[in-house]
Amino acid sequence: MPEHARPPARSLRHYLLAWALGVLVAVWLALIAFAGSTAFREARQFSDGQMTAVARLWLSATPHRSEAMPVGEAPDLQHEYLQEVAVLGWDDGQLVTDTHGLVGGLNLAALPQRGFITLRVNVPGQPSEWRAYAAGATQHGHPRRVVVLMDLKQRYELGKDIAEHVALPALLVLPLVALLLWWAIRRGLRPLDRLSSEVAMLDGFAGQRLDTSHRHREFASTVAAINALVDTLQTRAQREREFASDVAHELRTPLAALALQA
Repeated sequence: MPEHARPPARSLRHYLLAWALGVLVAVWLALIAFAGSTAFREARQFSDGQMTAVARLWLSATPHRSEAMPVGEAPDLQHEYLQEVAVLGWDDGQLVTDTHGLVGGLNLAALPQRGFITLRVNVPGQPSEWRAYAAGATQHGHPRRVVVLMDLKQRYELGKDIAEHVALPALLVLPLVALLLWWAIRRGLRPLDRLSSEVAMLDGFAGQRLDTSHRHREFASTVAAINALVDTLQTRAQREREFASDVAHELRTPLAALALQA
C-alpha cells in the first residue's frame, strides 16, 4: 500500500478511554436500572407498611367517626412524601366510616377480609386505581373491620422521586469520573511513551541495547524482543564487516599485481 494511502494511526489513549467510558456508561445504566427497581420496591414496601400502620391504629381507636372532618390545607399537615390515605370502617357489619366517599364506586364483594389488593374505584373526582389493605379485629365481642386505600399514582410518584434522588448524584459524578479516567489513562501510559522514545533513539549498529532494569513487568517481553532484534542486527553487521574485510584482504594482492603489470 502506498505511503499516502495508509489510514492514520489510531491513538491508544483514545482507544483505552473509549473502552473505559463505555464500561463506565454501562455500569451507570446498570446502577440506574438497579436504583429504579429498588426505589419502586421500597416505595411499595413503605406504602404497604404505612397502610398496615393506619389499619392497626384505626382498629385500636374507638369509636369510629361516621364522616370525615376536613382539615383544609394546613401547613403543618403537609410533607414531601405525604400520601393520601382513605379509610372505610365497619362496626358489627355496618359501615360507619368512609373518609373519601369511595364506597359507592367500590365492588365490596371483591374486597378481601384480610390482606392487600389492587382495585379500581369509579367515583368522580377521585383516582381510579387504588391499593387497598383490609384487616379486622374483635373487641368486646364486636367485630370491626377496616379497609385502608392509597392512590397508586402517588405510590408510583414516590418511587420515581426516590429513584431520581439516587440516580441524580451518579449522573452529576459521571463527568468527573470520565475526567479522572482520562487523567489516569494518560499517566498510566507514560512508561509506554518513555519506552517508545528510547526505542526511537536506539542505534542498533552502535551496540546499544535497552536497559532491562526499572521496567514494568508487562514490558519485560517487549524489551527482551527488542534487545534480541538489536543483537541480531549487531551480529549481522559484524558478519558484514568481517566479510568486507576478508574480501578487501583477498583482493589486495591481485589488485597490486595488476597495478604492477599495468
